[in-house]
Amino acid sequence: MAKFVKIIIAICALTDCRIAAYAAKLLYKLPDGSVHHKEISLAMHDCTGNQAVLYGAAAVLNALKYPCRVEIITPVNYLAHNQQFTSKWREHAIVDETGRRVWQKTAEVKETNDDGTEVIKTRKIGPIANQELWEKLLESYGEHQVTYMYARDSSSDLSTVADLARSAAFKLKNESRKSVTRTKQEGNGSADDVLPPW
Repeated sequence: MAKFVKIIIAICALTDCRIAAYAAKLLYKLPDGSVHHKEISLAMHDCTGNQAVLYGAAAVLNALKYPCRVEIITPVNYLAHNQQFTSKWREHAIVDETGRRVWQKTAEVKETNDDGTEVIKTRKIGPIANQELWEKLLESYGEHQVTYMYARDSSSDLSTVADLARSAAFKLKNESRKSVTRTKQEGNGSADDVLPPW
């Protein structure tokens, strides 16, 4: 029987400096009945919150050593409701000039036929964002049975994880500022040489 693992994932995105972080808390029961937990977080430059949560979910699933039943709990709609969309996106993929399958967003549109009857048709409205990260997430499922649950920030575990993500993001932001300030003071080249990529 596969082990059951609960994963709580939250993000923090600092849009003013293009830094985003994810944090995750893994909870699972040991054979003696006690609950073991592990917390991880990572902040990244030049990253959006949506990219961070996809990267984080894939990284956490890849870290599991055995096939598990996994419940991912998150306040991020983009991740929580992904199973509704990814199969549609893949179904309506097109092949671009390089031979790569490009997933497409779709929309239901009402149209009137020549005989005056209304029909609903599916129209492709363009490629989806972050396809590579979505693909990595789907690959990370491997032998895991993954389900998602949307939750608000109200639970104590979720607020703890959100605080971890916030801390990681602000730590990276502050380290970036120190790096720029130190270079200005030392006079080694211009500050532009070491500015973060935003």
